[in-house]
Parts: sequence; structure tokens; C-alpha cells
Amino acid sequence: MPMMPDEIKVDHCYRMTSDNKRPIIVRVINIVQIGVRIQETNDSPVVEASSPTYRVVRFMWRDASPGTEWAGGPQQETLDFFALRAEAEVECG
Repeated sequence: MPMMPDEIKVDHCYRMTSDNKRPIIVRVINIVQIGVRIQETNDSPVVEASSPTYRVVRFMWRDASPGTEWAGGPQQETLDFFALRAEAEVECG
């Protein structure tokens, strides 16, 4: 069952299923708020507007088998998508 976004915490680990259907463990490095800035230019001065912000989870992952190493560099997904994929909190060990 998916988790709720407010259940996802920095420095915690979660069990997921990878895109190729393998069990993996992910460790949350940080959660950041990102806003998109829009600029329009005409002959008039620049008009700036900000769209709504969203939260992004940066994480490392490894195979769920015992003794495996963390793979590659950090990856990221939106917090909402990450929470949908997270199956349960687990020990990082």
C-alpha cells in the first residue's frame, strides 16, 4: 500500500519495487521545495510570475539483497510520486 507524502522523512529508508520489478531499498538524502519561474519579455519590462511550488525527494538506492552497495549518484522524484512508490519504511542497514 502506498505511503502518504508526510510519512517520508530525511535519513530514513523505504522499500520499493524498481521499474524492472526488482525489490530495492532507497535512502532519502533530502527533500527540497522547488518553484518554477516564468519570464515573459516583450517591448515592455520583464514580467515574472511563480507557479506553485512542489517538493522533490533526492535519494540513493540499492538492491534489497543483504550486503549490496548504494548504486550510482543521487536521483530525484517528486515527493508525491515517491510516496506512491514507497511500500514501507525499513532499516537502512
